[in-house]
Amino acid sequence: MNQLKSKLYKSFLFLVLLVLVFFPSCSKNRIYHEKFTIENYKWFNTQPIIFEPKITHEFVKKPLKMVLIIRYIQGFPYKFLHLKILLTDPKGEAQYQDISIPIISDELKYYGEGEGDFWDLEYVVDDELILELEGKYKIEIKSAMDENPVNFMDEIGISLEKQVKK
Repeated sequence: MNQLKSKLYKSFLFLVLLVLVFFPSCSKNRIYHEKFTIENYKWFNTQPIIFEPKITHEFVKKPLKMVLIIRYIQGFPYKFLHLKILLTDPKGEAQYQDISIPIISDELKYYGEGEGDFWDLEYVVDDELILELEGKYKIEIKSAMDENPVNFMDEIGISLEKQVKK
């Protein structure tokens, strides 16, 4: 019995060590990461979600990856999530983009990773985003869906990451 406990304990310690070693490497290229929780799982098109990353000189004019993080609930009925993204630089100049994120495949399977009733999906909006100025940017995300509210939405997030040379 003691040998079994010892093996389990060693396995647990190995797993914890593995997580500690590899978990930071997942986020070491991340320069900004924030999520917004949607109240009552209903996202109204009158409720823009706003993120305000501050870009320092070391990331100006260097390619970044902008990743949209979506968390939705089992039962999400829409094949695509249509969004409007407005990126405003520190001088107030704005770039506008419409995107459609695939949520349900033709085989009627959800995209992303599911755990229980929740599904997490990361969608690369731009893998070569160049920000020209140092300072605070504003990223505004609005629903562009015909349905209002969009039900079964839990979170929307943004991650800005350094590009890794291959």
